[in-house]
Amino acid sequence: MEIVCPGGKNILKYLLEKNVTIDTPCAGNGSCGKCRIKLIAGDLPVTKTDKEHLSEEELSTGIRLACAAVPDKPVRIELNELGNVNAVTLNYKSAAYDNGVCGIAIDIGTTTIAAALTETQSGRILDVYSAENSQRRFGADIVTRIRFDSLNHNGELTNTLLDDMVKLLNHFAVKYPGIRKNIRKIVISANTTMIHTLLGKNTASLGVYPFAALTLGGEEMTLKTLLRGRYSAIDKNTPVYILKGFSAHIGADIASGITALGLLESDKTAVLCDLGTNAETVLVKNKRIYAISAAAGPALEGGNISCGCAGVDGAVCSVKIQDSVCTVKTINNKPVCGVCGTGVIDCAAELLKNGLVDKTGRLHDRYFIKGYPLTRYTDGRILYFTQDDIRQLQLAKSAVASGIEILLKRTDTSPEDIDCMYIAGGFGYYLNTDSAAAVGLLPRELCKKARLVGNTSLMGAVKLCRERDNTDMYNSFTEIMLSNDEDFNSSFIENINFTEE
Repeated sequence: MEIVCPGGKNILKYLLEKNVTIDTPCAGNGSCGKCRIKLIAGDLPVTKTDKEHLSEEELSTGIRLACAAVPDKPVRIELNELGNVNAVTLNYKSAAYDNGVCGIAIDIGTTTIAAALTETQSGRILDVYSAENSQRRFGADIVTRIRFDSLNHNGELTNTLLDDMVKLLNHFAVKYPGIRKNIRKIVISANTTMIHTLLGKNTASLGVYPFAALTLGGEEMTLKTLLRGRYSAIDKNTPVYILKGFSAHIGADIASGITALGLLESDKTAVLCDLGTNAETVLVKNKRIYAISAAAGPALEGGNISCGCAGVDGAVCSVKIQDSVCTVKTINNKPVCGVCGTGVIDCAAELLKNGLVDKTGRLHDRYFIKGYPLTRYTDGRILYFTQDDIRQLQLAKSAVASGIEILLKRTDTSPEDIDCMYIAGGFGYYLNTDSAAAVGLLPRELCKKARLVGNTSLMGAVKLCRERDNTDMYNSFTEIMLSNDEDFNSSFIENINFTEE
């Protein structure tokens, strides 16, 4: 994709103003090196930020970072558009619409927005929709977006999300012309930060201790009120119900997952893991809910990884090393664009298995400087998995493992007591549980009981298109705060290293 950018203006800001999607995990502060563009015509001087992230070879071919590029005169640049976000939604068989009463279930994730059109009476899913959350341009993870919102609370996050909502609703309305008057309910599930931005509330208090939420959800309104004057092809008087979460870090997406899996209706002891920047883990035991949120950082979503990317088409999601030969698999078998979280875990596990990384996380001398070559991009550049990438994974996996350890300890629960561990979300869909156990992300005993269940947040919203949520759920909830737990830090240090089998 080629674009002409004007002189005297930062190129990244110009692209964002034009709604051009470009990879900006750090929201343009110059720390990630991902917003790469190629100079086609004109002049773009090499900046200090360019030199920190780009090789001499890349610089010589015109590669620059958009966040640091301010041309004196107009320039023509080329950039690779981000691949389609691969949203794991629901297993369903497309069904013909027979003009019955319907509901729309929506899951607003940090990376992806997913929705399901469902018949209210039968519960049949007629269609699903998924697209990237366009807030991604303001940062790949929640922490970066909260920081952006704190500095620039001018409604950009809210406006971007509401525009995405209109596209979603219009998708169903155009595809099913007779449905406009037959949508009787819209149910929205999201984490607490996304609920804040959806409703136009400042997220600043979510980013600093004591992490106070201005709302946990639970609001009911008309579609007209939600969209703030934006036009949608769905009737403006349609009721909208925003599901309620538990706390600033344990949101409505987790409550919806508990509903979807019927965890409170079962006598089994179960764990639900939703692994991302904030890795939420829930233990349901004796009809009570215990939860922790571990600050894992963005590594499990491809952030802070030199070659990392979100779970988009072309992301390396699986890695195998055998007889010194590395083979990779990408999402939807598209050309390589980077490595997503499951690929990061697979890669580390394979390096460990082949003796190329020791238990401290140090890469073999042969690969220590440049990194281990995984594969090549379409332009011939080598995709390296670096020493720093391994360190980022170690921090993430230690936070998750230590959080689970504390959760089980504080509830007097052993891995043997757990009947099933559910791993939710797009990350879980591609996760190799053997690799997760090998790197110490999840307890090996629980990986044997693991079930990959996809988007339980959306599943719960579908269920709640037909019924109300369980208000007793919120009275049986206990959050275990890791920041106040005296054993968490020592556990975190112990779990940094990889364990030897």
